[in-house]
Amino acid sequence: MKTIVYHNGLLTFKLPTLWIEKHGDDGGAVFFSSTAMSGKLNLNVLTFKTTHEANTEIALKICSQKKEFMGFQVTTLPNGNAISQYAEVDESRNIASYHWEIANPLSSKHIRLAIFSYQIYKTCFEMESVQAEIALLNKEIRSAKFAHEVDSSI
Repeated sequence: MKTIVYHNGLLTFKLPTLWIEKHGDDGGAVFFSSTAMSGKLNLNVLTFKTTHEANTEIALKICSQKKEFMGFQVTTLPNGNAISQYAEVDESRNIASYHWEIANPLSSKHIRLAIFSYQIYKTCFEMESVQAEIALLNKEIRSAKFAHEVDSSI
């Protein structure tokens, strides 16, 4: 496994050593293996102000907004972050996606939201190797660490 240091430490997590990392002009990143039958993992992190105290309760509310999706789950992590997980299928593109959204109460009035999306062809989604890859990603994404500082431009 290798450590990914996203945007100078804004978010740190681990991925398989052979995965390739590419950053887009929009600030997001994509990670993927060069092997066949592997999906791609997209990441974007947003930081925003809240009108209420930024705490675990607010983080849970942020993560609870997509209940209509297949397999939706939301929980609090031991570090006080909230995480939601769900899957969806885009039949028109033959793509299956698995999503993780982690809300991190950053300060009294700031929340970070890390949005991970793993995409693969729908016909591959149920394959044992793909499910093992999703399980590995689930473990590592849940262990992601956020920076403690708020960007002064927010």
